[in-house]
Amino acid sequence: LRTTRRELRSGGTSEGDQNDVTADLSKLVRLPESWGLPSNVLRTYLGLQRISTETVFLADTTRKRLADNGRFAINARAETDVAENASFTLSASRTVTYDEVNDRRFTQFVLSAVLQLQFFAGELK
Repeated sequence: LRTTRRELRSGGTSEGDQNDVTADLSKLVRLPESWGLPSNVLRTYLGLQRISTETVFLADTTRKRLADNGRFAINARAETDVAENASFTLSASRTVTYDEVNDRRFTQFVLSAVLQLQFFAGELK
């Protein structure tokens, strides 16, 4: 998605562009039956996102960059059932947030492993 904006300001013109690109991919992968899992399927997911914004101010022959920032993120996840009442998920995420006008960059990396147990106590009376 691309958005372009142009505004008249006192003393000049403000022009801005914003780009937003997102992609998602998921796939089921068969696991060997010899592993003895209740579900021989690994559910995988990959997601990408890129957002950028640039705004400039134009006055006569002067061009001043007001904003030039954005974000890039990649996410990956794999999950499967390891027992009748338990599932395991491994996920990783890397996000970069940047501001080129102020020369700043912030990078985050998150890795998580989750074992989810489900209990059923029976019918309530």
